[in-house]
Amino acid sequence: MKRIKKIIAAVAILTIAVSVMGCKMIEKTPEAIQKTVLATVGNEKITKGDLDKQIAAQLKQQFGDDYATNTKVQQQVKQAKQQGLNNLVTQSILLQKATELNLKPSDDEINSKVDEQITQIKSQYTQEGQFEDALKQANLTEDQLKDEFKKQVIMNAVQE
Repeated sequence: MKRIKKIIAAVAILTIAVSVMGCKMIEKTPEAIQKTVLATVGNEKITKGDLDKQIAAQLKQQFGDDYATNTKVQQQVKQAKQQGLNNLVTQSILLQKATELNLKPSDDEINSKVDEQITQIKSQYTQEGQFEDALKQANLTEDQLKDEFKKQVIMNAVQE
């Protein structure tokens, strides 16, 4: 009887140990990691992918291509990510408030201001292709830049 209890106890311990080891062996896929929710504002979720898209170019420019693995800049990268997340949360709050308070400018007004900003930026680049090169370096398309400017126009309306 004692022998059966010892065998059952050993099997139970072995089962628990294997289960714990198995759980640690399961890793998330890169896609799942990018979909990890970092914050929720109202009904909008801010994911790791959103944060990475927002600050990756800045981190590469500031700390180099190996910023994710470089232990010397780990603390600064962590602070930059925290600040980036705070900015995304603030942006989300302001955009939701614009809708809630009906403060969103008209589409014509938004498009006019965005076109004005794009024209102003393009005028700073004298040679052909410099603007497109700058967009590539920032890991943006012109449409993405316009979307960011649209958000800025709406947030400025709320802040005013």
